[in-house]
Amino acid sequence: MFEWLKGLFGAAPPPDDVAAPALEIPETGQRAMALQEAYWTPNEDELDALAARGVEALSWQDRLRLNHLLGLAAWESDAGWADLSQDLAGGDDGRDTARLLGERAGLYEALLARLMGPDSPYRPRRCMVWKGEPGSTAEPRPPEVMGMLSNASLSHLGCLEILRLDAAGEPTSIHFIGLDDVRGVVFGAPTLFRAARLFLEDDTDAIVFLPLLYGVSWRSPHGHDRDGTVTRFGCHVTLDPPSPLSGLGVGHQDMLLKSEEGTTLLGYAAIGEIMVALEVEDLRFEEKCRGRGLEPEQVRAVILKKG
Repeated sequence: MFEWLKGLFGAAPPPDDVAAPALEIPETGQRAMALQEAYWTPNEDELDALAARGVEALSWQDRLRLNHLLGLAAWESDAGWADLSQDLAGGDDGRDTARLLGERAGLYEALLARLMGPDSPYRPRRCMVWKGEPGSTAEPRPPEVMGMLSNASLSHLGCLEILRLDAAGEPTSIHFIGLDDVRGVVFGAPTLFRAARLFLEDDTDAIVFLPLLYGVSWRSPHGHDRDGTVTRFGCHVTLDPPSPLSGLGVGHQDMLLKSEEGTTLLGYAAIGEIMVALEVEDLRFEEKCRGRGLEPEQVRAVILKKG
């Protein structure tokens, strides 16, 4: 079974290529933190300019940026941070979008529906996940969990927040890579900004930083949201159709994996490696098969036979 799964996910990197190199982080962490803080800062002018163009006129990248700006506006509303400071188990469970965003509520709901749709590069993807340190055993081992993977926060959906690095290993900019464009990720040692090796569908790879914290954590009035020890969710909204994602994350980033066994939350610090599967329903299925050196019809037959 494991060998068959490896065929669907593509060949793993050779052992010597597995571990992302350990990078020294003296002042580098401060620069990375500054870049993340700057990105996750409310910008009403940019929000208004993107909203005025309409969801359908925006590129996928701009849609995701609008999602981030609306999320920041929700946090900064009167009800935003209060979601983390009150007991929501009673009558008001905080899932009224209008309460958070007023006249922008309809825009937010339409945007989330588009970003979570079947043609979105930011939709959840079927993945295998290994926990712990990658390459820690001499023999290949089956993944601990497998299923539909996304970030647990509506801000990130099915994408990875990364910091690109220059030749000296210094972070230069923040980007968001949809799992749709990813073959796999190998994580380095858990730190505030984890070094990782990112393998992409265009057959390139790069060493990047993955922030351990959600960027909005730097704006939180609660100190424990900034030390990486907890994950919490606020600004909950009701989605139609219902989704396991319903709130915006603060603190330690979590991934959410949905399988036949149920739904699992995986903290970023616990993940060692992710491999993204080929899916027959993917609009880029044939392109991705050929990029991995596989014959599309043979892979399709195997997937359909295994169900």
